[in-house]
Amino acid sequence: MVRFARGLVAQRVAVLNRLHAWEYAWPDGLGLVLRVPEVLASLRREVEAIALSLLETDPEAWRHFQALQVLPGVGPSIALTILGYSGDLRRFRSARAYAAYTGLTPRLYQSGQLPERASISRMGPSALRAAFWMAALSASRVEPYASLVARLVQSGKPKKLAITAVANRLARAAWSVVVRGGLDKWEL
Repeated sequence: MVRFARGLVAQRVAVLNRLHAWEYAWPDGLGLVLRVPEVLASLRREVEAIALSLLETDPEAWRHFQALQVLPGVGPSIALTILGYSGDLRRFRSARAYAAYTGLTPRLYQSGQLPERASISRMGPSALRAAFWMAALSASRVEPYASLVARLVQSGKPKKLAITAVANRLARAAWSVVVRGGLDKWEL
């Protein structure tokens, strides 16, 4: 259901991107076409509501859903995405293992005599990484993440790298609140 809801968001964006072409190609039907993005948005809200009602039937999953929302930047939609793409977070042995699953951990690339180049591994589901990225954009404005971003940028790192570091920390914190029931200082 989470994947279906994300697909509806993608379709809405595609329709919005095509509206300018339809304005010239089919001026008489523009009134009908202008309703499509709102219909897709309301359908997405309906699918998310159904997913939430299903989640409420499982007390353990509902507890995990609520625990994720204590993290800065994580609201109901992002928490649903995290649970939908991660499954049971207790299956990961550590916070670092979960962060590796999300694909937000650094990975070194080297070939022959070329110098090493580092970037994130991108091993896990891209929608999960995107959810943590969106949460990190919001969380980077509040402490302790704002000071982390400022420290990394001041040391010469690009701002995108600093936001990715926040996303990595949020992934580790998500594992901690679900599995351990709280945040450890080292997780932040």
